[in-house]
Amino acid sequence: TLSSAGNLTIPGNLVLANTKGINFSAYATSGNPSSNLLDDYEEGEWTMGMEYYTGSAWATVTFDTAPATTGYYVKIGKIVYVSIYTSVFNVTAPAVGSLARITGLPFTSKNNYSVVSFAHGSSFTNNATTGYVESSSTVARVVQPGSTTTDTFKDGAVYMMMSGVYEVA
Repeated sequence: TLSSAGNLTIPGNLVLANTKGINFSAYATSGNPSSNLLDDYEEGEWTMGMEYYTGSAWATVTFDTAPATTGYYVKIGKIVYVSIYTSVFNVTAPAVGSLARITGLPFTSKNNYSVVSFAHGSSFTNNATTGYVESSSTVARVVQPGSTTTDTFKDGAVYMMMSGVYEVA
């Protein structure tokens, strides 16, 4: 039935023809059209953190001036779209040239699936504008994809804007 308010009511199951349906994921196959329908939709907020590499382990960055962050995500099926914007923040430790990564992504990654469009202030070296989400992790490197030696930051103030996509484990 279709109500005057525009609501469609189906008292039983909606049956779709074989290999047909409404699909919101590029990762569903034609043989499994219901694998990622709109009922697998979620959105919310996430909080960014940062870590640096000590030479033997990852440690949490301590901010002299902490960033105000607004992070959002939309998950459709197994694909997560993330974005974040921070205010300017200050980091004076660890030392110049430390490897850096962003933490707190809302879902664990299945594999290195690109996160794109980083924008940042001068504290990240090499003007890296892309990066990747690490396998089986909720962290993202601010690097050229595949690199593990250029995702460094130096002393000073930085801001960050990020948007991208990755696949959930």
